[in-house]
Amino acid sequence: MNKVNFYITLASFTLVMCMIGCNHKEEETTTSGTITIVGDDSFSHIIEDQLQTFKAQYKDVHITPVYQPEEDAIAFFLKDSARLAFVTRNLYPAEIKKLEDIKIFPKTNHVATDAIALIVHPDNPDSLLTEKQIKAILEGEHKDWKQLSSKNKAGKIVMVFDNNASSNLRYMNEHFAIKGKTTANIYAAGGNAQVIDYVQKTPNAIGVIGVNWVSDKDDPQMLRFLKKIRVVGVAKKEKPESEDDYFQPFQAYIATEDYPLTRKLYIISREPRTGLGTGFSAFVCSDKGQRIILKSGIYPANAPIRIIKLKKQ
Repeated sequence: MNKVNFYITLASFTLVMCMIGCNHKEEETTTSGTITIVGDDSFSHIIEDQLQTFKAQYKDVHITPVYQPEEDAIAFFLKDSARLAFVTRNLYPAEIKKLEDIKIFPKTNHVATDAIALIVHPDNPDSLLTEKQIKAILEGEHKDWKQLSSKNKAGKIVMVFDNNASSNLRYMNEHFAIKGKTTANIYAAGGNAQVIDYVQKTPNAIGVIGVNWVSDKDDPQMLRFLKKIRVVGVAKKEKPESEDDYFQPFQAYIATEDYPLTRKLYIISREPRTGLGTGFSAFVCSDKGQRIILKSGIYPANAPIRIIKLKKQ
């Protein structure tokens, strides 16, 4: 073999080995690779906590989260812009068919039970409401706080949501069977944090947020939020007999369903085969992932069980 042929052969061999090395490096597994996921922005705190722990455990993980109002997030997911979606509803039949037509068969996991929290200004004397009263506010039947209590001088009721395309608004409309155009005074603040900010500045407002924004007592930001607002207790009974009939969205009352405004959080995957999305979903559903959810103040789908052994003395 002359020198020219030798160098051509060597260069070809080197190129092939580089290509093999690059392909090996980019191979995706359940604990390595690069993907994008999308989440309802109501759950950004929880998703970020999950990602932080997952990435700390697996160094070759590169997951980019995108946070949007729920309907936008689902549209993003259906366009193949994200491998996973964190949302509070199952896909509709038409959405499933759209995926199945391109040979994608979505998989759904229930990972937690969440709740909608209602918040009011600290000076508002009405921090206890029945479901019937909330429905009347949503429908525009109750437009002034004095219709709830003659002593309440807060004025015209403003109901504040995070976004017009949010899961919070969809949930309230579905839960209370609101049909047609409402005459309620509804305002979209632009996000859950903005709802809290608006309510703490507006004595006549009632805000609607995901409970995880005010339920993690170890989060300094949430402790600051709680100083600005009051969380409303909600009663299922039309005519409560005492304050004991009202429940706040505490974790225990979410679990027992004594608090009425609960909903499920799902992870929906469109992965055609086992990959990083599958690995991250499995992590969220694992004991470690479920403990992160438990700490956030909502109720994990697979509640970690603590076993205490008692010894006879």
